[in-house]
Amino acid sequence: MSRLGDAQTTSDTYPALRQTIVALGDHHSQLVTPSGISQQGLPIGTGIAAINAELLPPGIGYVYIPGFNGQGAESTAFADALRNAVEELDSDEPCGWVVDLRQNIGGNMWPMVAGIGPVLGEGDLGAFVTPDSARSIWFYSEGAAGQRLASGHTSVLASVSGTPYTLAASELPPVAVLYGPYTASSGEAVAVAFRGRPLSRSFGEPTAGLSTANSSYSLSDGAVLVLTVATDADRTGQIYGAELQPDQRVSWTTIEPKSVYDSASAKARDWLLTQAACEGMAE
Repeated sequence: MSRLGDAQTTSDTYPALRQTIVALGDHHSQLVTPSGISQQGLPIGTGIAAINAELLPPGIGYVYIPGFNGQGAESTAFADALRNAVEELDSDEPCGWVVDLRQNIGGNMWPMVAGIGPVLGEGDLGAFVTPDSARSIWFYSEGAAGQRLASGHTSVLASVSGTPYTLAASELPPVAVLYGPYTASSGEAVAVAFRGRPLSRSFGEPTAGLSTANSSYSLSDGAVLVLTVATDADRTGQIYGAELQPDQRVSWTTIEPKSVYDSASAKARDWLLTQAACEGMAE
C-alpha cells in the first residue's frame, strides 16, 4: 500500500501498479492505459489474409498460422479460413504437415486450435494450471475448441461453421512444428498443444517465454490490468511457463510467413521424409 502514496485517482495508481507488475516477474502481466488502448486497441488483427497454405515438394502440407485476437464472428471466420486452407491442401494428399508458428505473437488461441484441429487431432491437448494446481483442460472435438474445468463444466470457446473437416488419411499424420522468439503467448499455447502428440517434432529456436494465461480486469478509468493467472501444460502433464525449447534447434535468416524453403523448413521436411507415411516420397 505504501507504493500508492497520495494517489487520489485511478491514474495516480499507475506507477505503483507498474512497479508491482515488474516485481511479479512473469513478463506477461501488463497495464494498458486508456491512451494505450486507443492507440493499439489490443488487437493483433483478423489475420485471415495472412494464413498461408501450400504444398511443399515432394508432397508435404505447409500451413502458416498468424497471431489473431478477434472474438465472436471474427473468431469463427478465422477458424473457418484456417480449416478451409487445411481442407484445400488435404485434397493434394500430403504425407505429412509443417505447421509454422514463427510469427504467431498470440491473441486468441481457440480459433487457431479449431482451425488446425484436423491436423492436430481430436482429444485433450493440454491445460491451464493455476497456482493451486487446478487444471482447465484444452480440447479439440469435431471442429470445436474449448476447455473443461475441474468441476466438469465444458465450454466451447471457438468452432468452425458448417460441417467439421476430417483429414482424408485414415492414420494420424506426422507433423513438424516450427517456432522461435516471435512465437508468443497463445502462439506458444498452440505449440504446446502439439507437444506430446504422437508423430510430432518441433524445429526452430526457443519461443518468447510467455507460455502462460492472462485474465483482463477493467479499471474505472478505462484502463485494463492484464494479469497472469495460470501456466500452460502439455497433454503429458509437463508444465511450462517459460520458453519452449524445440526438439531440434535450427536458426533461420528470415521469418517471412511465405519463406517455406529456409533452413528450419528444410530440416522439418527432411524429418518428415523419414516417417512411414512419407516413405518413398523423397525426390
